[in-house]
Amino acid sequence: MSRSVRHVFTSLRPRPVLRSIRPASWSFLIASLLLFLLALVAANLDLSWLSPPRLNALSMRHLPEQFQIRDPWLEGMGPVVVAAVGLLLIQRLPRRPWAYALANGGLLFFSLRYYLWRSTTLNTAHPLSFLLSAVLFVFEGVYILMLLMEFLPSLWFDPVSRRLQADAQLAAVREEPYQVDIFITTYNESPRQVRRCVEACLTQSYGRRSIHVLDDGAREEVRQLAASLGVHYLSRETNQHRKAGNLNHALAFTSAQLIAVFDCDFVPYEKFLERTLGFFSQPDVAIVQTPQHYFQADFHGRSLAVDELMPSDVSMFYHYQQVIRDRFNAVVCVGTSYVVRRAALEAIGGYVTTCLIEDYQTSTRLLSTGWRVVFLDEILSVGEAPDRFRDYVDQRLRWLQGNLQIFFPASKLDIWTRLSGVQKLFYANHLISNFLPVARLWYLYIPIFSLMLGNQLIVAPPLEYIAYAVPFTLLLHGVPAWVSHNHIHQIWSEVYETLTSFLWTKRIIRILRHPFRILGSTITPKTASARDEKFLDLPLAMHLLVFLALLLLAFLVRYGLPVLNPGWNYYPVASEGQEIMVFWNLYNLLIVATALLACVELPSRRLNDRFPIELVCCVEVNGQTLWGVTRDLSESGASLTVTTRFQQDPASTVRLEFVDHGLTLEADLLRASQVSPLLYELNLRFRDLSPQQETQLIKMIYSPQNPLLQKHRVGTLDSIGFFLGALFRGHAVTSRYRS
Repeated sequence: MSRSVRHVFTSLRPRPVLRSIRPASWSFLIASLLLFLLALVAANLDLSWLSPPRLNALSMRHLPEQFQIRDPWLEGMGPVVVAAVGLLLIQRLPRRPWAYALANGGLLFFSLRYYLWRSTTLNTAHPLSFLLSAVLFVFEGVYILMLLMEFLPSLWFDPVSRRLQADAQLAAVREEPYQVDIFITTYNESPRQVRRCVEACLTQSYGRRSIHVLDDGAREEVRQLAASLGVHYLSRETNQHRKAGNLNHALAFTSAQLIAVFDCDFVPYEKFLERTLGFFSQPDVAIVQTPQHYFQADFHGRSLAVDELMPSDVSMFYHYQQVIRDRFNAVVCVGTSYVVRRAALEAIGGYVTTCLIEDYQTSTRLLSTGWRVVFLDEILSVGEAPDRFRDYVDQRLRWLQGNLQIFFPASKLDIWTRLSGVQKLFYANHLISNFLPVARLWYLYIPIFSLMLGNQLIVAPPLEYIAYAVPFTLLLHGVPAWVSHNHIHQIWSEVYETLTSFLWTKRIIRILRHPFRILGSTITPKTASARDEKFLDLPLAMHLLVFLALLLLAFLVRYGLPVLNPGWNYYPVASEGQEIMVFWNLYNLLIVATALLACVELPSRRLNDRFPIELVCCVEVNGQTLWGVTRDLSESGASLTVTTRFQQDPASTVRLEFVDHGLTLEADLLRASQVSPLLYELNLRFRDLSPQQETQLIKMIYSPQNPLLQKHRVGTLDSIGFFLGALFRGHAVTSRYRS
């Protein structure tokens, strides 16, 4: 049969009616049916089962005798006074295991006392009330369980012993017993970042080292940069297995016994190798990990104007949890600023490639095969933090996926069968901690629903809450901060969790469905970007705005409408515990408002960070010799104050000598101004720096003596004060940008 005849017969066949309906028409039909069904349900639905009288018990609950409060002052306020006095006393205790046991023991006692009392406060008057109340109760139980899991390990918190061990090993290391390969990993970062890292590695005081730039972007400009600095360059044809593949590729072209690994946005101090290599005298040590520390604050620290006051959101992990993990050989490798033994990597087949990230996974496999991972709590390098909120969120969500992937069978990591009992305890604790932002989301929204519906989550009068919850809360804020040397601050942890709680929950759901699918970017952009205006990334901050809108609506419906018209009062009966819900929602309002302020990105015109470093310098300008002190210093320029007046030439060039460092630079004079009757400020931009000058300048800037590169630690009361100051000052909103 010819094609034309077949076409005629085909065209005469009856076409199915359903197939002829357009998709848009199907959507309209389905939507109409759903609206019709919804109207039927609404017309016949009795919503009285959701009325406040049914959601709450009409009579006061009977409290077991052992929990009853007969004397408001002795039994009500007494525990609060005991907890407050205990917090004051532990500040005087020496930091020893027995003192940690006493402090944490007090926290656990009041935690269990609180939780037992909470078991009597569940709202059982209605299935919905019981569900919401029980969910909250379970989340609180999980948090107390985490406190119990950390109780014994925290007794051995000792950040000093490894530093003393490094001191004792210095003499042996200075004999240079090992050959070291330094790997600098890069993909699409700026050549400026790569140059800075290479130049910092060139200043290492340890001589037997070879530097390799591992460029997974295969860029010609990076190849030329490596050649100009006299270091090795490695690239590959594909980007298979991302950073893990890049590192494994480099292993085949190098041969040193030990390998130091840095992301290219990090700057190692000159003593990095001297301080870390001594631990490899012990043959079972596979990795020596050091903390990640950033030379500029996270974007939210700048937005809240606490960047020079508060520790970062990762301070607790690096300066507390990693330290106690070290005691029990459960340290997490974090992907940069570490040294690894080549023989250990070869024994496990190289870096793990089954997961999105390679660091945690590789150290887990090393631990499961009997190797040791050491943590030296000493800042020996500094790096760049994400510059924008979107980059920060993307980085944290990628870490989340990597942290969860190791617990899936496809990762091929024998966590539950090969690790010791204590190591499993740390891994279980870390697994649970990944879900804390999910719990934070419930802590935010369940009280709002309670306020709207009128059901109480905690059925108790305010006096009971004061007697049981307030002592626990005081110790929860004070004890972990003291034990961790002020690296843990509960109120700021809640702000950080709130920042990403909704986005975190969404990503966890996606990870549980597709754990090994790439769900975001595989690298965090960290190059500073200039911007002239404030910016709020609305899609990422929308969940915070929604919360504020719902809370406002809840208060309006609950308390505003009855004032306008008593007949609109949906809550005619006052139920036990409503004061607690009001206070809880107001507290959440403070947390969310602070988190929202933290989301605002402030203007920035500088592409290089400036540090307030004071150095004596000699300046030659227009034939005059001036002496002064730098006010701040960066990789591209400086500002300094002098006491001699002079006439500025618009085309002035300056010869700047840093007297104590033997460094002389040429610079352009951008501006000269009088800042006081006797002081003049000069703003300079460096010009035509040689590689040697750049190297020495980086050594001066990124130095342990730079005060901004030290750990920031404040007490509990100070941290709460900074929180309230950041909120009510509203720096992100009220500040004005001056050109």
